[in-house]
Amino acid sequence: MLHARRLELLVFGLLQGLIMLFQNNYQKRRLYVRKTLGKAKAIDVESSETLVEKPTDLQALIPMLFVLYAIELWFGASALLYCWQAGTAFWSSSGAATVPLMALAFLVLAVGNAWTTGRVLVSKSRSRQLKQMVKQRISGLVGGVPGGRNNVTKKQE
Repeated sequence: MLHARRLELLVFGLLQGLIMLFQNNYQKRRLYVRKTLGKAKAIDVESSETLVEKPTDLQALIPMLFVLYAIELWFGASALLYCWQAGTAFWSSSGAATVPLMALAFLVLAVGNAWTTGRVLVSKSRSRQLKQMVKQRISGLVGGVPGGRNNVTKKQE
Protein backbone atom coordinates (compact mmCIF):
# COMPACT_ATOMS: atom_id res chain seq x y z
CA MET A 1 0.00 0.00 0.00
CA LEU A 2 2.73 2.45 0.98
CA HIS A 3 4.78 1.66 -2.14
CA ALA A 4 1.74 2.34 -4.35
CA ARG A 5 1.21 5.71 -2.63
CA ARG A 6 4.80 6.70 -3.29
CA LEU A 7 4.42 5.82 -6.95
CA GLU A 8 1.16 7.79 -7.15
CA LEU A 9 2.81 10.82 -5.56
CA LEU A 10 5.73 10.52 -7.98
CA VAL A 11 3.36 10.43 -10.95
CA PHE A 12 1.44 13.38 -9.46
CA GLY A 13 4.67 15.37 -9.11
CA LEU A 14 5.66 14.63 -12.71
CA LEU A 15 2.21 15.60 -13.97
CA GLN A 16 2.30 18.80 -11.94
CA GLY A 17 5.75 19.62 -13.33
CA LEU A 18 4.58 19.11 -16.92
CA ILE A 19 1.56 21.34 -16.38
CA MET A 20 3.80 24.00 -14.83
CA LEU A 21 6.08 23.88 -17.90
CA PHE A 22 3.04 24.19 -20.18
CA GLN A 23 1.77 27.15 -18.14
CA ASN A 24 5.18 28.83 -18.20
CA ASN A 25 5.38 28.42 -21.97
CA TYR A 26 1.90 29.95 -22.32
CA GLN A 27 2.82 32.90 -20.11
CA LYS A 28 6.06 33.51 -22.05
CA ARG A 29 4.14 33.66 -25.32
CA ARG A 30 1.52 36.01 -23.86
CA LEU A 31 4.26 38.29 -22.51
CA TYR A 32 5.95 38.31 -25.93
CA VAL A 33 2.65 39.33 -27.53
CA ARG A 34 2.15 42.09 -24.97
CA LYS A 35 5.69 43.39 -25.55
CA THR A 36 5.28 43.43 -29.32
CA LEU A 37 1.95 45.27 -29.00
CA GLY A 38 3.57 47.81 -26.70
CA LYS A 39 1.33 46.92 -23.74
CA ALA A 40 4.14 45.47 -21.59
CA LYS A 41 7.26 47.19 -20.39
CA ALA A 42 10.74 45.71 -20.23
CA ILE A 43 10.47 45.05 -16.49
CA ASP A 44 7.13 43.22 -16.66
CA VAL A 45 7.20 39.59 -15.64
CA GLU A 46 5.28 36.63 -16.94
CA SER A 47 2.00 36.43 -15.07
CA SER A 48 -1.53 35.23 -15.50
CA GLU A 49 -2.69 38.85 -15.80
CA THR A 50 -2.15 38.47 -19.53
CA LEU A 51 -5.38 36.47 -19.71
CA VAL A 52 -7.17 39.67 -20.73
CA GLU A 53 -6.28 39.16 -24.38
CA LYS A 54 -7.91 36.41 -26.38
CA PRO A 55 -6.63 33.20 -24.79
CA THR A 56 -5.95 30.37 -27.17
CA ASP A 57 -4.02 27.77 -25.19
CA LEU A 58 -6.25 28.16 -22.15
CA GLN A 59 -8.64 25.67 -23.71
CA ALA A 60 -6.06 22.98 -22.96
CA LEU A 61 -4.45 24.49 -19.86
CA ILE A 62 -7.57 25.06 -17.76
CA PRO A 63 -8.84 21.45 -17.98
CA MET A 64 -5.35 20.18 -17.12
CA LEU A 65 -5.31 22.40 -14.03
CA PHE A 66 -8.71 21.16 -12.91
CA VAL A 67 -7.61 17.54 -13.41
CA LEU A 68 -4.62 18.31 -11.20
CA TYR A 69 -6.94 19.81 -8.57
CA ALA A 70 -9.14 16.68 -8.72
CA ILE A 71 -6.08 14.50 -8.14
CA GLU A 72 -5.10 16.66 -5.14
CA LEU A 73 -8.62 16.28 -3.77
CA TRP A 74 -8.48 12.52 -4.27
CA PHE A 75 -5.11 12.28 -2.48
CA GLY A 76 -6.42 14.25 0.48
CA ALA A 77 -9.69 12.34 0.75
CA SER A 78 -8.06 8.92 0.37
CA ALA A 79 -5.40 9.72 2.98
CA LEU A 80 -8.07 10.84 5.47
CA LEU A 81 -10.07 7.69 4.71
CA TYR A 82 -6.95 5.59 5.32
CA CYS A 83 -6.43 7.28 8.71
CA TRP A 84 -10.05 6.72 9.67
CA GLN A 85 -10.03 3.04 8.61
CA ALA A 86 -6.74 2.30 10.38
CA GLY A 87 -8.27 3.28 13.70
CA THR A 88 -6.38 3.31 16.98
CA ALA A 89 -3.48 1.22 15.68
CA PHE A 90 -2.59 4.03 13.30
CA TRP A 91 -2.91 6.82 15.85
CA SER A 92 -0.77 5.10 18.48
CA SER A 93 2.24 4.93 16.15
CA SER A 94 4.87 7.64 16.18
CA GLY A 95 4.45 10.42 13.64
CA ALA A 96 0.77 9.58 13.18
CA ALA A 97 -0.22 13.24 12.80
CA THR A 98 1.85 13.55 9.61
CA VAL A 99 -0.61 11.74 7.35
CA PRO A 100 -3.77 13.62 8.39
CA LEU A 101 -1.93 16.95 8.16
CA MET A 102 -0.73 16.05 4.69
CA ALA A 103 -4.28 15.01 3.78
CA LEU A 104 -5.67 18.32 5.02
CA ALA A 105 -2.99 20.20 3.11
CA PHE A 106 -3.96 18.42 -0.11
CA LEU A 107 -7.65 19.13 0.53
CA VAL A 108 -7.03 22.82 1.23
CA LEU A 109 -4.82 23.13 -1.86
CA ALA A 110 -7.35 21.39 -4.10
CA VAL A 111 -10.34 23.41 -2.94
CA GLY A 112 -8.44 26.70 -2.76
CA ASN A 113 -6.82 26.33 -6.18
CA ALA A 114 -10.06 25.27 -7.87
CA TRP A 115 -12.00 28.09 -6.19
CA THR A 116 -9.44 30.73 -7.14
CA THR A 117 -9.08 29.54 -10.72
CA GLY A 118 -12.85 29.39 -11.12
CA ARG A 119 -13.32 32.90 -9.71
CA VAL A 120 -10.61 34.30 -12.02
CA LEU A 121 -12.25 32.67 -15.05
CA VAL A 122 -15.67 34.05 -14.08
CA SER A 123 -14.19 37.50 -13.49
CA LYS A 124 -12.36 37.49 -16.83
CA SER A 125 -15.50 36.29 -18.60
CA ARG A 126 -17.58 39.10 -17.07
CA SER A 127 -14.88 41.61 -17.96
CA ARG A 128 -14.89 40.45 -21.58
CA GLN A 129 -18.69 40.58 -21.74
CA LEU A 130 -18.70 44.10 -20.31
CA LYS A 131 -16.10 45.23 -22.85
CA GLN A 132 -18.17 43.74 -25.68
CA MET A 133 -21.32 45.52 -24.44
CA VAL A 134 -19.49 48.84 -24.28
CA LYS A 135 -18.08 48.33 -27.79
CA GLN A 136 -21.55 47.51 -29.13
CA ARG A 137 -23.10 50.58 -27.52
CA ILE A 138 -20.31 52.83 -28.77
CA SER A 139 -20.56 51.42 -32.29
CA GLY A 140 -24.35 51.90 -32.14
CA LEU A 141 -23.95 55.55 -31.20
CA VAL A 142 -21.10 56.30 -33.57
CA GLY A 143 -21.58 54.15 -36.61
CA GLY A 144 -25.10 52.74 -36.57
CA VAL A 145 -24.09 50.14 -39.09
CA PRO A 146 -20.67 48.53 -39.38
CA GLY A 147 -18.52 50.73 -41.56
CA GLY A 148 -21.21 53.45 -41.75
CA ARG A 149 -20.81 57.16 -41.09
CA ASN A 150 -21.31 58.91 -37.80
CA ASN A 151 -24.99 58.90 -36.76
CA VAL A 152 -24.38 61.40 -33.97
CA THR A 153 -24.21 64.26 -36.47
CA LYS A 154 -27.55 63.21 -38.00
CA LYS A 155 -29.23 63.29 -34.58
CA GLN A 156 -27.85 66.76 -33.84
CA GLU A 157 -29.22 68.28 -37.09
